[in-house]
Amino acid sequence: MNYSFSTVFITILISNLFLLLLTIMLRNKKILINIGYKLLAVFMGLTLMRLLFPFEFPFSTNIYFPKLLSRLVSYLRHPGFIFFGWDLSIWNFFEFVWIIGILAGILHYLWKWNSFRCVILANGIDVSGKKEYAILLDRICKEKKRINKFLVYEIPCLTGPMICSIGKPCILMPSSMHVTPDDLYYILCHETAHYFHRDLLTKLLIHMVCILYWWNPACWFLKKQADIVFELRVDQEITSNKSSQKVAYLQCLIKVAKEHAYSGTYQSAISFCSRDNSSIILRYQYLLDGQESKRSHLLNFVLLILMIGLYLSSNFIIFEAYYLPPEISQVVDVPTIENTYLIDNGDGTYDVFLDGEFIETTESLEYYPNNLIIIEKSQVNQNEE
Repeated sequence: MNYSFSTVFITILISNLFLLLLTIMLRNKKILINIGYKLLAVFMGLTLMRLLFPFEFPFSTNIYFPKLLSRLVSYLRHPGFIFFGWDLSIWNFFEFVWIIGILAGILHYLWKWNSFRCVILANGIDVSGKKEYAILLDRICKEKKRINKFLVYEIPCLTGPMICSIGKPCILMPSSMHVTPDDLYYILCHETAHYFHRDLLTKLLIHMVCILYWWNPACWFLKKQADIVFELRVDQEITSNKSSQKVAYLQCLIKVAKEHAYSGTYQSAISFCSRDNSSIILRYQYLLDGQESKRSHLLNFVLLILMIGLYLSSNFIIFEAYYLPPEISQVVDVPTIENTYLIDNGDGTYDVFLDGEFIETTESLEYYPNNLIIIEKSQVNQNEE
């Protein structure tokens, strides 16, 4: 696998196309209701996979940029200034800033998580043994055929119910919250469902992708979209297509949203609802209209083929700049398999021979055709002997 400017370029291009399609699906009520949250989850997964692997695979085919764009890319990629004795390019500088941003993002995440943990330890009261919580959690886990290993903490400064911790799931409840047993049942159902579906782990993965591509606003938008997909899935699972249950659940959702809406500042937790009115409205409409609406199988099929086609083509095709070193450009316009071969020195470098004459020693074959003949250094030595 090869990592380069070209592989990052195609990764950003395709993933942003995915995000654009996801945005259209989530913004358009009719499309959202027709396709459902499951297809949205598939699209989100493909987007994540593409972002996580910005590499060129052996089976990839290179398509070269036009000459003018190739010159621009070559200008960005080739050394133009010296820094402490190192020949660096603008691309190298960007990579350096990129890595610094990643490290800063990781440290910020760890700091936020530790601060959140300190809030729980300093203010939280373990109420896992309380009858009202224990009975309902046992009932929910029995319905789901799971083991009840949930801890429940009441915290005075909390603004809404939420769940955190991947290893030891903790349900956090505001101490000031006064709800009916039915409302408490729906809240606990909601939070446990997030844990059973591993939404906390998925959210962590998405946040790591956001840290990795911290300079790309589209990644942070993906995180927001993922939260909506999580909620749509849990909402639909809890209501189970029962009208009476649906109405009661929606009343509970609106009640909590009005009185104890969570502001979303904790990155390591998933809350029952947010202060984002558009998100609440979307969930409300999806529950009311989505389950009665007939799914469009043709639309789902077309969108699925489109997304999979984009994903696969982005792995098979790599757009890159065409560049020739000065030594080669003085002799021939284009190196081909007929006039050029390489000798692998075994130390990460290659000797380039054009028409039988040595041209240069290079560490990267990024700007050479990927079908050139490569000869091992040991074979050359054997032939000379």
